[in-house]
Amino acid sequence: MRQNGKPGQTSPEISHRLLLLSSFVQGIDLCESAASEGLYLQAAALAKQELETIAAIEELKQGRRQEGRTPNVAYAPWSLGTLYGVLNDAAHVGKGVVLQSVLAMAPLGEARPVAITPQFNPNFAKLLFGVHTALLCWACWEVDALHTDMYGQGLADEEKQTLFAAIQRLSEAGTLGNPVDTLQKTE
Repeated sequence: MRQNGKPGQTSPEISHRLLLLSSFVQGIDLCESAASEGLYLQAAALAKQELETIAAIEELKQGRRQEGRTPNVAYAPWSLGTLYGVLNDAAHVGKGVVLQSVLAMAPLGEARPVAITPQFNPNFAKLLFGVHTALLCWACWEVDALHTDMYGQGLADEEKQTLFAAIQRLSEAGTLGNPVDTLQKTE
């Protein structure tokens, strides 16, 4: 699949997809680091941007992308767009109940102390890593499609099997609806 810097076929749509995938890739480490460090509000903002990026790619492929507009997350795979509200609430710190669930410590009588240092929250950690990993898998699938469009070949069969195995584990963990069917429809 590697082309060692050789230019492939191009078009405005291919160039736009490449830009979107590049922006996604640049944020992978930031999102993972924020979530693993317990910076869940910051990780939510990054995961929200990842979700919007994948939705923008899907809009572009369907000829529905509108420049200058926030992508419609209804185009995100596996109904991940349904999590957008939760990510948005955390990213914009607009709801006290979300802040309380992330930053609160055990009550001390009437007092509701909050942590100024990150605290492990298993629910947010699972949500953020699940969404991030699912979007990362979809991005890999999009890289395969982009590479096929540019060079006539995509992922090797072994690479596709590895990707399907990762997606299957996400599905078994309850992160996804029925992703294998969704991916097979895109081939």
